[in-house]
Amino acid sequence: MKRFKLLLLNFILLLFAATPTANAQVAEGGAFSSYLIGTYEARQGVHTLIQVVNPTRSSLEFVMGFFDVNGNFLTCVEGRIEPNGMREVFAPASPNGKPNIGKDHCVVKIISHKQGKPTPGIVGFQSKVSTTPQGNAVTKTMSESLLASVPIYYAKEELAYILSLCQN
Repeated sequence: MKRFKLLLLNFILLLFAATPTANAQVAEGGAFSSYLIGTYEARQGVHTLIQVVNPTRSSLEFVMGFFDVNGNFLTCVEGRIEPNGMREVFAPASPNGKPNIGKDHCVVKIISHKQGKPTPGIVGFQSKVSTTPQGNAVTKTMSESLLASVPIYYAKEELAYILSLCQN
């Protein structure tokens, strides 16, 4: 009986040792991801700041695709985010020297990648800043939210599509 218990204990330990306990999971709902989505607002005194953070120790490439509310491509911003670094795009200013979007609101899709392959490693925030004149003063209010993550299943095809649009 003692030998059976020892064998059973070894089997259980072996089973736990073979079970992954800490692997990188891509969570939906605005957490660590390779594909984020949000909105870009520039109506009625509202401005949007999109922040993309790379909390990893690996340099990542990214692409931001901007689409109007009907899904038509407007422009893109491509770049690199260094380890533990951040990139920001502010509306209505021209992102990275590109022409103004020409729309007062739109959809922004952000995908992190390495050499064209979607790679989890970004967290995103969207801040909306509203400026309201009140006599001789100006009142500013700000709200911030996480960018929503899109299931990684969609990232590969969407990355290829956005990169092809950026080339034109």
